Amino acid sequence: MAGTIKQFPATLEDRIEEIKQARAQLLAELEGCASDAALAKLAPDRWSIAEVLHHLYLAEKGIAGMLRKALSSNERHNRASDQELRAEWQRIGSVVGNREERASAPPSAVSENAPGLAEVIGLLNQSRQRLLDTIGSTDLDELSSVSMSHPFIGPLTGAGWISLIAYHELRHVEQIREIKSSL
Repeated sequence: MAGTIKQFPATLEDRIEEIKQARAQLLAELEGCASDAALAKLAPDRWSIAEVLHHLYLAEKGIAGMLRKALSSNERHNRASDQELRAEWQRIGSVVGNREERASAPPSAVSENAPGLAEVIGLLNQSRQRLLDTIGSTDLDELSSVSMSHPFIGPLTGAGWISLIAYHELRHVEQIREIKSSL
């Protein structure tokens, strides 16, 4: 994957930097993309660029909500060790970064009636702000003490979910490149 993240994010600030860099790559890939091209589908069973972006918005919005719920609950486990966090991060990268393995998005993250390019970029900004608001009053220790299950990867800490967002966006940057090259 062209945008692979190479260095383990040891701090919450590093995790936030991961998602910022992934978003920057996503937005750079959209430069010069016309609104009509963003809505074009290569085949009826394939997503348009706008649908990919709407999917990213829905996924990030859902993850932010899930993190908010987990962090506001009293349920905590022992903080994951740095070694466990590194192994989790590597697992996320190997699973999400492998585009050979196609995965079906859960219904809550499937785009229906994707908005136009400008509107969906605005939605992505909203979901990112919601995520940053959610994690802005916490720290890595707290994020490493809550876990939620991912359908393909299994249990992930809150910190792992943040890295998942970055890898997920980079995965779809590759998909958008493929769509653009075929239009």
